[in-house]
Amino acid sequence: MASYKTGNEGDLTPQFEQMLETAISTDLIHTWTSLPGIVQEFFPGNQTADIQPAIRQEYTTESGEVKNRNHPLLRGVPVHFSRGGGFSATHPLEPGNSGLIIFNARCIDSWVKSGGVQSQAVRRKHDFSDGIFVPGISAIPDALPGFETGGHQIRNDSKSSTITVKDGSIAIEKQNASIEVFEDTIVITINGTPLTVSETGGKIKLTSNQLVLEATAIEATGNMLVRGGLSWEGVATGAGGAPAQIGGGGVQIVGGVVQHNGINIGDTHVHYVIAPQRDSDPPH
Repeated sequence: MASYKTGNEGDLTPQFEQMLETAISTDLIHTWTSLPGIVQEFFPGNQTADIQPAIRQEYTTESGEVKNRNHPLLRGVPVHFSRGGGFSATHPLEPGNSGLIIFNARCIDSWVKSGGVQSQAVRRKHDFSDGIFVPGISAIPDALPGFETGGHQIRNDSKSSTITVKDGSIAIEKQNASIEVFEDTIVITINGTPLTVSETGGKIKLTSNQLVLEATAIEATGNMLVRGGLSWEGVATGAGGAPAQIGGGGVQIVGGVVQHNGINIGDTHVHYVIAPQRDSDPPH
């Protein structure tokens, strides 16, 4: 430690320097700045928590032996969550979650109770009672696996659920399902099967190996163009009971039986001949 001098008396004695150093060190022992802490219980109603400081307190016994003990539990500590402009980002806190306790320079009791600008309820500095908790800072053994280095990611610790924002894309992933949003394309993937939503010529295009629509009713407004074969199960009817109309090049029916009100009108149907009374020979 450097020597202390007065204007007239020269260097202070070594004994006085030692006394001064001891006094400063003793005062610093009770000056708190920050410590890692571990959540014991979280209270979501007012966003406070009981926190156990993660660094033990060193003390000397009457016999001169140096020992360590846990600090007292800090109760009702305000917990930091990102918030502003009418928006918030929240997440659960569980016992065992770690973070940083920041001890304020002055008493915060009145501010915690009432908000706004307040006077100090008690005149104290850097006291153990004036901590706030910032969750998320962890020791190396608790580091997140699979850290995303290519963008901003919101995730659970196991990384089975993620939202990843990168230059040019946003991806939402949950185990076997994902949605990826690119500049002009959306790709939905379920169990390895993709459905691509894109735009071409002012039209929205759905692309997949197969596409199945299931609903009690599906209503389409406007003209419909089908390229390729068209098949259906059930009955095709005109809207409101009106007759269904097919224009263009007509209709060609291959195979099966064509019926009208239960009567065969296909290529195997016959007519009853009055004289002589018999069925006509098919086809007719």
